[in-house]
Amino acid sequence: MKLSTTLIIFILSFPYCSALPIGDSKTGHDTRNPIELTELTVIGNKPATHFRLACETVFDRKDLRRPGYDFSTNHSAGNYFRSITAECDPKLCAEIKALLEQDSKLAYNIAESYNDGRDHIILNIANNDETINVGFWWTEEGTFRLFIQGTPEAFQ
Repeated sequence: MKLSTTLIIFILSFPYCSALPIGDSKTGHDTRNPIELTELTVIGNKPATHFRLACETVFDRKDLRRPGYDFSTNHSAGNYFRSITAECDPKLCAEIKALLEQDSKLAYNIAESYNDGRDHIILNIANNDETINVGFWWTEEGTFRLFIQGTPEAFQ
């Protein structure tokens, strides 16, 4: 797991200067403090978070764990693959298209085609010096298949 860069910012303030009077005018106490540390902010030094695509949320949906929906997952040393296939669910198909629209903003390459009654889209998304491939095909009736594939490092 990669660690993000640690950055420490110290903001120092000098609450007095030599031209200002020394001490509190009412009590006569010396209120000078040559160096006051007013803020310490530490950013980072935490494990990098899991990179998450919008379309990945489909795989978390428990309501789709029923007949008519097929899920597949393969997680090995060099490959992470997930897919869902459904027959005739135009509502979910439209939801996935909207999620892919969000993910397409992250893509460095988008390939689209139409073949034998199916629309196809492939997104190539760079993360962590790796590529995540997202593929989706669908029909007018709402039959579809969505897959996500990349190295495990691409999802970190």
